Amino acid sequence: MDQRSSEYGSGDEEDQIKKHKYSDEDQDNDAEINDSEIDDEEDEDEEAGEEELRKSGFLVDDEEFNESEEETHDLELLEENTGIRTSYLEKGARKLKRGRGHIDESSDAEIAPDSDREASSKRASRKQRYSGSASDSDDERTSRDRLQKSPIYDEEEERHSQNLKSQDDLGLFDDDENDRAVSSKSLGGRSRTENKSRSDKGYSSRYGMDDFIEDEFEENDEYEMERKDSARRAKPNRESTHAKQQRWDAISSAVGGIENMDEDVMDDLLEIFGDGTEYNFAMEGQGRELDTRPEEILDTVFEPAELAEKMMTNRDEEIRANDQPERMQERGNGEEIFTRQLTEDEIEEETSFVLKCLTRMLESPQYHGPSRAVIGHERFIAAVFSVLKLMSQEFMEVPFIFTHRKDLFMSSGPGDDPNNTRVWLTEDDLWLLYDLDTQFRMFVSRRTNLMVQISRVIEAGEWTDSDKDFLMSLLEKSSGLEDLGDLENWVQNTFSNVLKDSKKENGLYKRSRQANSLETGKNNHLTYFVIKNVGITAREFGRNLMGLGRYFVDDHDRLQPPEEAMEKFLSEEQLTMGKYTGIIAAEQSFAQLISADPNVRKYLRTRLGHDLYIRVRPTSKGLTEISGRDHPYFSFKFLKPKPILEFGKSAQFLQILKAEQEGMIKFGFTLDANRPFGEDTGPIRNNSEDEVGAWKSELEASIDSLMKIMEIHMCSDSVHEAADKWNEFRKKSLRLSLSSNLLPIMFKYFIDKLRVDSENYVARICAEELHKRVNVQPLRTSRMSVNDTPRVVVVVGGGFNSDKHGTIRIVYIDDHGRYVESSMADTLRGEQTEFSKNLYDGSEDLRIILEKRQPDVVAVVGTTPSTIRLFDDVKRITDNHSAITNDEIYVTFASDELARIYYNSERAKSEFPSLKPAERYAMCVGRCLQDSLSEYTTTGKDLLGLSLHPLQRLVPGDVRWSHLERVLISTVNNVGININEIIQHPHKNSTLSYVCGLGPRKAQAILNTLSGPAGTSIIDARSDLIYRELVTRNVFVNCASFLRVWPTPTDILDSCRIHPEDYELARKMAADALDVEDEGEDYLDSDDEGRYTKNKQYKEGPSKYVSEVMRRSPERLDELILTEYAFELERRLGVQKLCCLQFIKHELQHPYEDYRQKFVSPDPESVFQMLTGETIGTTLRDDGTAIIVARVSRIKEKFAIAKLDSGLDAFINIANIDDKRIENIEDVIYVGQMVSGVIRKIDLEKFTVDISIKPSDLADSKSQIDSPPPEFYDIYYDFDADQAAKKKVKIDQQRTQSLQRSIAHPQFKPFNSRQAERYLLQRAVGDCVIRPSSLGMDHLVITWKIASGLYQHIDVVELDKPSDMALGRVLKVRDTQYGDLDELLAMYIEPLSRRFDEVKRSPKFYNPDRDPAYANLSNKKTLGSGNEETQHSSSESAEPEPSDPNEPLQAQLERQERHRNRCNVRTERYLDNTCRKSGRGSYCLALNYENPGTLYFYFKPSPKEEKVIKWVVRVRPNEYILGEKGRYPNISSLINGFKTIITNSSQQQRFNSGSSKNSGKSIPESRGYGSTNSNRGNTQPKSQGTGVGAPPPPPPRSPSQFYHHPERNWA
Repeated sequence: MDQRSSEYGSGDEEDQIKKHKYSDEDQDNDAEINDSEIDDEEDEDEEAGEEELRKSGFLVDDEEFNESEEETHDLELLEENTGIRTSYLEKGARKLKRGRGHIDESSDAEIAPDSDREASSKRASRKQRYSGSASDSDDERTSRDRLQKSPIYDEEEERHSQNLKSQDDLGLFDDDENDRAVSSKSLGGRSRTENKSRSDKGYSSRYGMDDFIEDEFEENDEYEMERKDSARRAKPNRESTHAKQQRWDAISSAVGGIENMDEDVMDDLLEIFGDGTEYNFAMEGQGRELDTRPEEILDTVFEPAELAEKMMTNRDEEIRANDQPERMQERGNGEEIFTRQLTEDEIEEETSFVLKCLTRMLESPQYHGPSRAVIGHERFIAAVFSVLKLMSQEFMEVPFIFTHRKDLFMSSGPGDDPNNTRVWLTEDDLWLLYDLDTQFRMFVSRRTNLMVQISRVIEAGEWTDSDKDFLMSLLEKSSGLEDLGDLENWVQNTFSNVLKDSKKENGLYKRSRQANSLETGKNNHLTYFVIKNVGITAREFGRNLMGLGRYFVDDHDRLQPPEEAMEKFLSEEQLTMGKYTGIIAAEQSFAQLISADPNVRKYLRTRLGHDLYIRVRPTSKGLTEISGRDHPYFSFKFLKPKPILEFGKSAQFLQILKAEQEGMIKFGFTLDANRPFGEDTGPIRNNSEDEVGAWKSELEASIDSLMKIMEIHMCSDSVHEAADKWNEFRKKSLRLSLSSNLLPIMFKYFIDKLRVDSENYVARICAEELHKRVNVQPLRTSRMSVNDTPRVVVVVGGGFNSDKHGTIRIVYIDDHGRYVESSMADTLRGEQTEFSKNLYDGSEDLRIILEKRQPDVVAVVGTTPSTIRLFDDVKRITDNHSAITNDEIYVTFASDELARIYYNSERAKSEFPSLKPAERYAMCVGRCLQDSLSEYTTTGKDLLGLSLHPLQRLVPGDVRWSHLERVLISTVNNVGININEIIQHPHKNSTLSYVCGLGPRKAQAILNTLSGPAGTSIIDARSDLIYRELVTRNVFVNCASFLRVWPTPTDILDSCRIHPEDYELARKMAADALDVEDEGEDYLDSDDEGRYTKNKQYKEGPSKYVSEVMRRSPERLDELILTEYAFELERRLGVQKLCCLQFIKHELQHPYEDYRQKFVSPDPESVFQMLTGETIGTTLRDDGTAIIVARVSRIKEKFAIAKLDSGLDAFINIANIDDKRIENIEDVIYVGQMVSGVIRKIDLEKFTVDISIKPSDLADSKSQIDSPPPEFYDIYYDFDADQAAKKKVKIDQQRTQSLQRSIAHPQFKPFNSRQAERYLLQRAVGDCVIRPSSLGMDHLVITWKIASGLYQHIDVVELDKPSDMALGRVLKVRDTQYGDLDELLAMYIEPLSRRFDEVKRSPKFYNPDRDPAYANLSNKKTLGSGNEETQHSSSESAEPEPSDPNEPLQAQLERQERHRNRCNVRTERYLDNTCRKSGRGSYCLALNYENPGTLYFYFKPSPKEEKVIKWVVRVRPNEYILGEKGRYPNISSLINGFKTIITNSSQQQRFNSGSSKNSGKSIPESRGYGSTNSNRGNTQPKSQGTGVGAPPPPPPRSPSQFYHHPERNWA
């Protein structure tokens, strides 16, 4: 084995030229062309682009070669033209072609072939082809003839074929030089020599792929001169042999029977009858005009959208022609950066970019890539670099890299066991690198655009060295598009004037417009003021935040406050602006600079990414509609502050966005997880205005939290007044920046980020579900081989029509997926009953099909539960047939989810226009069993209709399709496709577009080229992809190994996954495994290009040993020591090949092994869901939380049967009908009745459910639905807020119910409090209204009008109520009971009104609203404290009654507050004036607007006292109450009692001493209470200057304790 390993390194990269060379000419011995025709064709085809070829470096003189090389050329030319192999070349040819000769380890020179000799041989061969000499062999002429006469498209498509050829830069196609000149131009003006040198640096060249196909042609001076002469001698009407042959083929097809006619006879016939070109001159002008404007004609005939749909636009043609994988070209909409090769420096930068992105993605909960330790490993970095190089320089797609370049990202362990290898990159990681490559190219594109803008700034002279250093430092640290976006925003904001001027000049600059209230503060002068005076720039502040330095603000010498500095600045700049206006504008300008700084934004983005929370609260709509566990939003109806990182673990954020869009919930951001929502702890506000205020408060709290952290980086530590003001200036600017710009931008960024992450989360789950469906092998029985496709009979049950006749369809599908026959039946029971005597039994039809067609699989599908009985019938018939014939037939249920999409689609109707929907449905089911992958790929974007995730509708279709498409691409390339099967069966054509390197356009071009008559559309070998110009070089490298040729007539390696570049390795391994020597005569039967003809058998081909190993002794490959082979290859060629060798070994032992999962019949739950449409765990649950509705269909003695809408039978046991014991079911329910029941049991085998309709069970189920267990909720669910909301809902329900009451009384109105006050607005004082109470159905409220704008609401409790809606027989107000409403009004309300009238008639009563001193408010100079009146009143109306009857609630509350303040101020002023005039203390009575139904005793002990004291007087129908025990029958006794208490109370003395010692201490207000329901909990702000800051002391408990104060004289 040591010798074998040493032999393995015998091949050199130049030696691979003849090993892997595929001829550009196909041999065909049926046609002959004379030498003169070849000369004419060569002259015409080569004269057009010769000059361009020479300029681009494609034509090379022969003078550079030495004489020894020329001798070698002569020998090779002699061999090619005569077909005789010289002994000189035989030995060398064997070594070059097979590469299996023994390696002489003592000399590397002897091992390596003579590359110069090989190159000169190629040049001589090309020279001979171009010269078109008579020495061309017959085989070569025949090959040319076949190549020329093969049809490609029509004239329009032929030009497209020429474009395909022009993209080849490696000599894939032997075409005219005109096309090669076009190719030179299409490659960006580089010569082919330059392009070759660039591609040689790539990975592919190291593996011999560049030598797999012929190199570029080169020409000498003699040939160049000959071409120039031929160009001068060119005739305009000369035609190519290809055109002649096309016309001859047309004549042959029209006349018929002349296919075998001799060439001489053909020439005579053309000479006599002509070839149809005699009148070309008449059509020449018109034809040229049409040909010059093909695209214009298409644009005229078709709409742009239609052209795009049919892939007929210019862009589509470019994609078809370019030698790049189609999916790579689709990135970036054709922008140059997305299609060009990246340089070595850019690859290194991209690697660094990718590593930064992976490191940043580690924090995402959805990240499943390499760990942090792996990312930092040198081997991982090297693997990333190599993979990116393949993607970005050689345009290799992920399936190719993952299959054939494993050595780049896999480290081999000891031994040949592939299980010992360490995988650095998985296939998912490669796709991630592919996405990051796209991001990097986008990053480069945006960076280029940024530099273009900066160049304009430099041209304008606005760019400084500090700007340059700042920009470069940020670019070096940029790790994503977000950082680059910050830089773009900074440039646009900093140099907006320059860029706007540039926009006016050339229209190139377009600034994104954001809603920014700070834009008005953008001013050059004010910016200069900020930079000069603030003491810190936004750039320095950003660096402080990021920890890139510490700039200390020093205000020690900044002694001028901002106002003075602004005033000085305005005078110096001669600006007409107030200094305070200037300060505000300067704050806005500084805030704008802070907002635009990239470091500030990056700091916020980083900090908020870790500390940000989301809070969720329902709206009033969501509060009522989101109820029960079955509602999709119930689990997050109330959410405490939840970290945004937690949302990456689910798709909940998509539901939150949807709920907000529907008006169900509102969500907001917060930085404090422990902060209650709003001022109160209650999560539900009383009105929408309070809720809006709560969210604003949340935002302000977040700003405050950020301010505490950020302001320390911009404020100084200086201690003087000016420094404090400058710090305040900086803080205001920072707050303004956060509130108006930064936080809205950040919040929008995180919303978009969370949305994208959630969409990708759902899309990935959908992709995983799709992978489970497509990763299934065809259903094969034990008697079938791995390459066999089953013949399928599909039996379709009912569900497609309502008629009972013809409900069953039997469809037979052959092994190629073609419809053969079908049958229709009503039943398959096989026995006649009274019910089925008029139904057609199809049992015999099914038996005949089984006998005649001998299917492998019988599938049963349907859309109704009755299909379960149909399956039993089919199983019985099939088992009987198998017992007789000994056939193995697999009977199974089959999934129909794809068939439900297909059978009514346009594709199905066009493919099977004569079939019924049920038959089309059956076709899709059968094809899925034959090859599910092919059927799913053919469905295309209609796969978006599959139900793969319950929230998939919340994800855009493009996002889902991008993930689903990758599953199809990976699976198709993992399985591979039989190219000839794809060609022969159109329903599988779409699979070709998912092959690596291809796409819908390139696949369409291949299929169109191969859509010729039978025999021309078959691919004999993978090399035909090049010979027949189906693909270009790079596309061939990507797709070759995934296109299987089976059965293969030429090379068995074409039927396995081994790439053509590794064929020689496989042949070497097979020969070494068989321990045979390399025989030279193996190649004697090959043509001059080393390619074997079709009729050669495997044993005669180059892979005869491979065939022998694969067929007879694959176990002998285990004897090879692959590690030594790989070591020798790496030593000789510098290429790691161990993984490749292991792959080749496995493929030779298991050729094209199907790695997919074997077919498994659907489980009972899946069948249940398919036939019923019900989902276990969602729509049906047996845990007592699922309530269903069913119609009773039958009633038996002990049970009843009901039918669900889905067709399921629901059994109701007699014990589950009622809570009480019943004897007869029909006493409780009847046939046809709709009943609601709780599911108790689900029987998946019988397709039935057991339900209970007992009221107690229904109540328990509803309780569980409304209050599910804690594990059902989100872990951040706010249960306290939920409970508070339920209480509020309960109160609202009571209020609603009470408003529906109707009491037979003329004064009863269904009003609430505001409606009652508006009703009494125009009524007289003393009128009342009886209304419902919000306290419940056992309460009433009487609202009566005390005075203008003053209403009292009296609570009435109802006792002894006959029913909830009826009026109570006893009505209670406080401690007094009344028999009815009239008695209550007469005995309570009317006396109460008379008491207030008595007060108003008293001379001591003061009414502030009717004070004549305020009749004319303009005469305020006569008042002693006119300014105070102005201070406490607003310019709006402060009247007690509203001027607008429809006054809003907020306006009403504000007006009432102003009115109370005005009454207080006027009353205090009245007492003050009275005291000054009389020189002694004074008092008065006034209405209490703060507590309606009570009075105020205002008194001022002396003119020197500053405080006015208030005591509350409670009014009752028969008395006045002052203090706790002071009760007075009339107003006179009340006043006298007040005087007595004040004069004789012992507390007066304590009051006098306290007031003399501490005159500033206010006397508390006495404790008095009005009605029990009047303004409960109402705490209104008190006016300043009154003695109401604390509760007043009560008057003495008894008037007997008193003393006389001689200095007190009371008015």
